Amino acid sequence: MSELGPLQEDSLRPGVNVDIRRTDGRVHPAVVSAVRSRLVTVEWFENGQTKGKDVDRQTLVALNPALAKASPQLQSHRKDSSLSTGGVPVLHRKTTAASLPCAPVHKEDNNDLCNELTRELERAAQLSLALSKKQAAETGAQHPLSHHQQNQHRQQQVVEQEEAEAVADLLRRYRAVVDVSDLWMTTDVRLLTRMLSTRALEDDTWLRELEDLVSVKMDLLSNLRDAVNKLRKIKDSTRTFIREAEGNGRR
Repeated sequence: MSELGPLQEDSLRPGVNVDIRRTDGRVHPAVVSAVRSRLVTVEWFENGQTKGKDVDRQTLVALNPALAKASPQLQSHRKDSSLSTGGVPVLHRKTTAASLPCAPVHKEDNNDLCNELTRELERAAQLSLALSKKQAAETGAQHPLSHHQQNQHRQQQVVEQEEAEAVADLLRRYRAVVDVSDLWMTTDVRLLTRMLSTRALEDDTWLRELEDLVSVKMDLLSNLRDAVNKLRKIKDSTRTFIREAEGNGRR
């Protein structure tokens, strides 16, 4: 059994919010991202970037006594409630910011799924472009195109290439937002807890961290919004081009 004991083993897990002490003595919140036998990896936002480091487990528990506190009364109460209602647990509606659950961080699962979807959509965009070029080449070989038709095909290829590049850019920016969404959730809950505590009156560390977090969110979402708008304009132009080409073909 670990020196920390079974309750501490259960309390210290990925997704838990903790306080850490920096080498300069500053104490600020962070999120546990990995737990090993002697070391714990934590992450936090600072100056618009996500940073991380390994911390000794015993040092971390010493700075966060709540991790070492047993809660037999809570467990007993839950068990009694379940028995008294025929096995149906009783949900207590009273919730404070400090008691809000922090979902475990599954960054690997999110990243794997997002990377897979990104690759799939990028392949689809490139395949569509390749098929368009092949069809244009076959049409040109079978039926010599006029100068006007050749210009139309070149314009169509340019538009489709722009759309494929815009889709890839949009997916990259959206993936950047997805990659940090779990960390945002746990950090947001941590900040709310600090803002509602009396410590907020004595220390403005939470305010600086909130400023960094808001800055990162705004930058990522602004880039994503620009990518969405760009792709929308390209798709609108594509539809206009197709309608004009079809109209010219019927003449």
